[in-house]
Amino acid sequence: MLRLILKRRKIRSGKVLHFHLRKRQLRMTSLRHCWHERKLLDVAQIITRLHSQIQKLMQLDLLLRTTKLPLIKLYLDQISEIL
Repeated sequence: MLRLILKRRKIRSGKVLHFHLRKRQLRMTSLRHCWHERKLLDVAQIITRLHSQIQKLMQLDLLLRTTKLPLIKLYLDQISEIL
């Protein structure tokens, strides 16, 4: 996501607008929209991290199921029910 935010601001109809340069398009968005976009990006990064951690847990669970360790297997079964 390559975005160039220019520091110029214009006031039109009571809203402060930013100029964004995205894929050779010049587009104006309100500051509120920029804030929401940043928050959505933060949420997307958190979801990506959680997804990778869940995949690691599932791989560990599969590994431990194949090694037949009963106590750890029971513990991981409880964790997978929570997830």
